[in-house]
Amino acid sequence: MLFRILLLCLLGGFILPAMATQSHSNKALQSVEKKVIELERSMAILQVSTASSDDYQTLETQIEQLAATVKESSQATDRINFLTNLVFLLFVALLVSLFFQRRQARQLTRLLDVKQKEIAP
Repeated sequence: MLFRILLLCLLGGFILPAMATQSHSNKALQSVEKKVIELERSMAILQVSTASSDDYQTLETQIEQLAATVKESSQATDRINFLTNLVFLLFVALLVSLFFQRRQARQLTRLLDVKQKEIAP
């Protein structure tokens, strides 16, 4: 029972930092998305007003840069999520295989004990 509790604590220790990192990246992504919306709004206001074309070009390049940043960060987040899930599944598969190996070793030990008892008398 103590072994199971220790195992669950270890699994929780691996999962919690990954979840915290994911929520932090989501907050950063939301702030970038807010900036993109604000810049697009400013660009619309400039189009209506009598601003110079240089101001318009500057805002357009900023919007393109932020949109590229949002796209790259979402792709990186997707890759990190996939790798985290893959590592977790490999870890679970390792635990299951170790459990079955231990059970098989016990069965083999019992079988060898029975064979030795049959040979000994």
